[in-house]
Amino acid sequence: EVQFYAGAKALPGGEKMRDIMVGLCGTGDPQKGYRFCIESHTGGTFLTKDGEVVAKAKDFILSQAAIHFDWTEFSARKEGNRLSLKWWGRTILEYEDPEPLDGGYVWLGTFNNGISIPRVTIYGQRQ
Repeated sequence: EVQFYAGAKALPGGEKMRDIMVGLCGTGDPQKGYRFCIESHTGGTFLTKDGEVVAKAKDFILSQAAIHFDWTEFSARKEGNRLSLKWWGRTILEYEDPEPLDGGYVWLGTFNNGISIPRVTIYGQRQ
């Protein structure tokens, strides 16, 4: 599980809370493993597995109001074959993978944007 806070970074042209990405079971290639894309510039919030969209969030829009110097909390989790994404503790996306990936890297990033991440907590699976 990865819990983190994110905020918009001041950039020329304005701040935007979009294109926040968190990867689980990664290989070092951002197209491999699981990748949650939050408020993608291509539309919506979704989960990919090895580059293919496998699930989309319904009825979730990350507000762009009052984002200056404000933080928002997310949590991405994989437990067995179940993956979930939460925003302030509210589940916004769930997926059960019939062929789950194991192990790999955890990563955070953005695409063509700037974000600040003041706090990250990563929990590993017990062996």
